[in-house]
Amino acid sequence: DTTLYSATDAELLSTSNGASCIEYGVVQGDAAASSAYIQWTPNKWHDGRLKIGDGDSTGCRVGTPELYEFEHVCLTIRGGQNGAACGPPSFVFAGGAPYRTSNAIVFEGDRALTSEFREICVPVAELQTAEWNLERRHYTGYFRFQKCGQSGPQPQYEVQELTLLAPGSLAARPLTPVPPTPPPTLVPSTAAPPTPAPPTPAPVPDTTLYS
Repeated sequence: DTTLYSATDAELLSTSNGASCIEYGVVQGDAAASSAYIQWTPNKWHDGRLKIGDGDSTGCRVGTPELYEFEHVCLTIRGGQNGAACGPPSFVFAGGAPYRTSNAIVFEGDRALTSEFREICVPVAELQTAEWNLERRHYTGYFRFQKCGQSGPQPQYEVQELTLLAPGSLAARPLTPVPPTPPPTLVPSTAAPPTPAPPTPAPVPDTTLYS
Protein backbone atom coordinates (compact mmCIF):
# COMPACT_ATOMS: atom_id res chain seq x y z
CA ASP A 1 0.00 0.00 0.00
CA THR A 2 1.17 3.57 -0.69
CA THR A 3 0.08 6.65 1.25
CA LEU A 4 0.23 9.48 -1.26
CA TYR A 5 -0.89 12.24 1.07
CA SER A 6 -1.44 12.62 4.77
CA ALA A 7 -2.30 16.00 6.27
CA THR A 8 -0.38 15.01 9.40
CA ASP A 9 2.90 14.58 7.48
CA ALA A 10 4.30 17.84 6.09
CA GLU A 11 6.92 16.01 4.00
CA LEU A 12 4.18 14.46 1.89
CA LEU A 13 2.72 17.84 1.03
CA SER A 14 5.70 19.70 -0.42
CA THR A 15 8.34 19.22 -3.08
CA SER A 16 12.06 19.42 -2.51
CA ASN A 17 12.01 23.08 -3.64
CA GLY A 18 9.21 24.00 -1.23
CA ALA A 19 6.39 24.21 -3.76
CA SER A 20 3.11 22.80 -2.54
CA CYS A 21 1.53 19.68 -4.04
CA ILE A 22 -1.84 21.10 -2.97
CA GLU A 23 -3.48 23.36 -5.55
CA TYR A 24 -6.38 25.65 -4.70
CA GLY A 25 -6.55 24.30 -1.15
CA VAL A 26 -5.03 24.82 2.30
CA VAL A 27 -3.98 22.72 5.29
CA GLN A 28 -6.12 23.29 8.35
CA GLY A 29 -5.84 22.03 11.91
CA ASP A 30 -2.83 20.82 13.87
CA ALA A 31 -0.56 18.16 12.37
CA ALA A 32 1.21 17.66 15.70
CA ALA A 33 -2.11 16.69 17.28
CA SER A 34 -3.03 14.48 14.28
CA SER A 35 -6.05 16.70 13.65
CA ALA A 36 -4.91 18.38 10.41
CA TYR A 37 -6.61 18.04 7.05
CA ILE A 38 -6.42 19.47 3.53
CA GLN A 39 -9.41 21.66 2.71
CA TRP A 40 -10.69 22.52 -0.75
CA THR A 41 -13.58 24.78 -1.62
CA PRO A 42 -13.45 24.97 -5.45
CA ASN A 43 -14.46 28.07 -7.35
CA LYS A 44 -16.00 28.54 -10.78
CA TRP A 45 -12.57 28.52 -12.40
CA HIS A 46 -10.72 25.72 -10.57
CA ASP A 47 -11.21 22.32 -8.99
CA GLY A 48 -9.30 21.53 -5.81
CA ARG A 49 -6.29 19.39 -6.76
CA LEU A 50 -3.71 17.04 -5.29
CA LYS A 51 -0.73 16.80 -7.63
CA ILE A 52 1.47 13.75 -8.09
CA GLY A 53 4.47 13.44 -10.38
CA ASP A 54 6.47 10.56 -11.77
CA GLY A 55 9.92 11.69 -12.72
CA ASP A 56 8.82 15.15 -13.84
CA SER A 57 9.91 18.55 -12.57
CA THR A 58 7.06 19.01 -10.09
CA GLY A 59 8.75 16.85 -7.48
CA CYS A 60 5.37 15.89 -5.96
CA ARG A 61 5.59 12.22 -5.01
CA VAL A 62 8.34 11.51 -7.53
CA GLY A 63 8.49 7.82 -8.40
CA THR A 64 4.89 7.14 -7.40
CA PRO A 65 3.71 3.89 -9.02
CA GLU A 66 1.09 4.10 -11.72
CA LEU A 67 -2.50 4.15 -10.48
CA TYR A 68 -3.61 1.21 -12.59
CA GLU A 69 -1.25 -1.05 -10.61
CA PHE A 70 -3.44 -0.67 -7.52
CA GLU A 71 -6.87 -2.03 -6.65
CA HIS A 72 -8.43 0.73 -4.51
CA VAL A 73 -8.11 4.44 -3.83
CA CYS A 74 -9.03 5.13 -0.19
CA LEU A 75 -9.75 8.61 1.16
CA THR A 76 -10.30 9.65 4.75
CA ILE A 77 -12.67 12.49 3.96
CA ARG A 78 -15.55 14.65 5.10
CA GLY A 79 -17.47 17.52 3.51
CA GLY A 80 -20.61 18.03 1.51
CA GLN A 81 -22.70 20.41 -0.52
CA ASN A 82 -21.67 23.46 1.55
CA GLY A 83 -24.80 25.25 0.36
CA ALA A 84 -24.18 24.45 -3.32
CA ALA A 85 -27.35 24.01 -5.35
CA CYS A 86 -25.48 21.84 -7.86
CA GLY A 87 -23.70 18.58 -7.20
CA PRO A 88 -23.38 16.14 -5.55
CA PRO A 89 -19.62 16.41 -4.85
CA SER A 90 -17.32 14.23 -6.98
CA PHE A 91 -13.68 13.63 -7.86
CA VAL A 92 -11.71 12.42 -10.87
CA PHE A 93 -8.13 11.47 -11.66
CA ALA A 94 -6.51 13.30 -14.59
CA GLY A 95 -3.14 13.35 -16.28
CA GLY A 96 -1.05 11.57 -18.87
CA ALA A 97 -0.10 12.72 -22.33
CA PRO A 98 -2.29 13.62 -24.03
CA TYR A 99 -4.13 14.90 -20.97
CA ARG A 100 -7.03 12.62 -20.04
CA THR A 101 -9.73 12.49 -17.38
CA SER A 102 -11.03 9.39 -15.62
CA ASN A 103 -14.59 8.44 -14.87
CA ALA A 104 -16.01 10.62 -12.10
CA ILE A 105 -16.59 9.12 -8.65
CA VAL A 106 -19.69 10.73 -7.14
CA PHE A 107 -20.02 11.07 -3.39
CA GLU A 108 -23.59 9.88 -2.97
CA GLY A 109 -25.45 6.91 -1.49
CA ASP A 110 -23.14 4.89 0.76
CA ARG A 111 -20.29 7.19 -0.37
CA ALA A 112 -22.05 10.41 0.63
CA LEU A 113 -19.85 12.89 2.49
CA THR A 114 -20.81 13.72 6.06
CA SER A 115 -19.62 16.09 8.77
CA GLU A 116 -17.41 13.33 10.26
CA PHE A 117 -14.20 11.95 8.76
CA ARG A 118 -14.60 8.44 7.43
CA GLU A 119 -12.74 6.21 5.00
CA ILE A 120 -14.25 5.75 1.55
CA CYS A 121 -12.54 3.18 -0.69
CA VAL A 122 -13.15 3.26 -4.45
CA PRO A 123 -12.11 0.45 -6.82
CA VAL A 124 -9.55 1.75 -9.31
CA ALA A 125 -11.51 -0.06 -12.02
CA GLU A 126 -14.34 2.46 -11.56
CA LEU A 127 -11.97 5.29 -12.51
CA GLN A 128 -10.65 3.59 -15.64
CA THR A 129 -12.23 4.35 -19.01
CA ALA A 130 -12.30 2.40 -22.26
CA GLU A 131 -9.62 4.76 -23.59
CA TRP A 132 -7.42 5.15 -20.51
CA ASN A 133 -6.22 2.73 -17.83
CA LEU A 134 -4.81 5.68 -15.75
CA GLU A 135 -1.21 5.24 -16.90
CA ARG A 136 0.54 8.64 -16.92
CA ARG A 137 3.75 7.73 -18.82
CA HIS A 138 5.91 9.93 -16.59
CA TYR A 139 3.65 12.94 -16.64
CA THR A 140 1.94 14.75 -13.80
CA GLY A 141 -1.35 13.44 -12.46
CA TYR A 142 -4.02 15.13 -10.39
CA PHE A 143 -6.73 14.02 -8.04
CA ARG A 144 -9.32 16.71 -8.79
CA PHE A 145 -12.10 17.48 -6.31
CA GLN A 146 -14.63 18.97 -8.63
CA LYS A 147 -16.44 22.27 -8.77
CA CYS A 148 -20.05 22.46 -9.91
CA GLY A 149 -21.74 25.32 -11.70
CA GLN A 150 -20.42 28.77 -12.52
CA SER A 151 -21.95 30.75 -9.66
CA GLY A 152 -23.00 30.44 -6.06
CA PRO A 153 -21.55 28.23 -3.30
CA GLN A 154 -19.37 25.25 -4.16
CA PRO A 155 -18.98 21.82 -2.50
CA GLN A 156 -16.36 21.49 0.21
CA TYR A 157 -13.87 18.64 0.58
CA GLU A 158 -11.63 17.96 3.59
CA VAL A 159 -9.13 15.09 3.33
CA GLN A 160 -6.90 13.68 6.06
CA GLU A 161 -5.36 10.89 4.01
CA LEU A 162 -5.26 9.44 0.50
CA THR A 163 -3.91 5.92 0.15
CA LEU A 164 -3.54 3.49 -2.76
CA LEU A 165 -4.20 -0.14 -1.79
CA ALA A 166 -2.44 -3.03 -3.48
CA PRO A 167 -4.52 -5.89 -4.94
CA GLY A 168 -6.07 -7.96 -2.16
CA SER A 169 -5.16 -5.48 0.57
CA LEU A 170 -8.70 -4.32 1.35
CA ALA A 171 -10.04 -7.89 1.45
CA ALA A 172 -7.21 -8.89 3.78
CA ARG A 173 -8.13 -6.32 6.41
CA PRO A 174 -9.42 -7.90 9.63
CA LEU A 175 -13.16 -7.79 9.96
CA THR A 176 -14.56 -5.54 12.64
CA PRO A 177 -15.81 -7.91 15.37
CA VAL A 178 -19.55 -7.91 15.88
CA PRO A 179 -20.45 -7.60 19.58
CA PRO A 180 -22.45 -10.58 20.89
CA THR A 181 -26.17 -10.14 21.19
CA PRO A 182 -27.11 -9.82 24.88
CA PRO A 183 -29.69 -12.31 26.18
CA PRO A 184 -33.24 -11.00 26.37
CA THR A 185 -34.23 -9.30 29.59
CA LEU A 186 -36.88 -11.34 31.35
CA VAL A 187 -39.69 -9.23 32.75
CA PRO A 188 -41.28 -10.72 35.88
CA SER A 189 -44.96 -11.46 35.54
CA THR A 190 -47.33 -9.16 37.42
CA ALA A 191 -50.22 -11.68 37.39
CA ALA A 192 -51.39 -13.08 40.76
CA PRO A 193 -50.14 -16.61 41.45
CA PRO A 194 -52.75 -19.33 41.03
CA THR A 195 -54.72 -20.36 44.14
CA PRO A 196 -53.58 -23.83 45.22
CA ALA A 197 -56.25 -26.55 45.30
CA PRO A 198 -57.29 -27.69 48.82
CA PRO A 199 -55.66 -30.97 49.90
CA THR A 200 -57.67 -34.14 49.47
CA PRO A 201 -58.50 -35.60 52.97
CA ALA A 202 -57.30 -39.12 53.71
CA PRO A 203 -60.09 -41.76 53.99
CA VAL A 204 -61.38 -42.44 57.57
CA PRO A 205 -62.17 -46.11 58.52
CA ASP A 206 -65.65 -47.01 59.95
CA THR A 207 -65.83 -47.05 63.79
CA THR A 208 -68.64 -48.74 65.88
CA LEU A 209 -69.03 -46.79 69.16
CA TYR A 210 -71.82 -48.91 70.74
CA SER A 211 -73.42 -52.21 70.01
